[in-house]
Amino acid sequence: MRVVPDVTRCAAGDLLRAEQHREGSQYGEMIRTYIKEGQIVPMEVTIKLLENAMNAALAEGRTGEGWADGKGRFLIDGFPRKMDQAQKFDEEVSGS
Repeated sequence: MRVVPDVTRCAAGDLLRAEQHREGSQYGEMIRTYIKEGQIVPMEVTIKLLENAMNAALAEGRTGEGWADGKGRFLIDGFPRKMDQAQKFDEEVSGS
């Protein structure tokens, strides 16, 4: 396995689990309910959490390959799982 430097991993499952316990979360209760009922959290919520994590990494002011001009390098783990999710992620995040 080759390790790629200067890449930030954003894991959808980790973000969802953390958000359901974050005090003041606008999504926490909904995420808890979906998970408790064994349902998939709406893609819009997952995308928003991924976008927030990516923006937080960009705000850290990292340097190195791929971290210039407000851009970064990310490995998105566990999302998307279906084409409509990929298209929505591309519309909402990739263009921003």
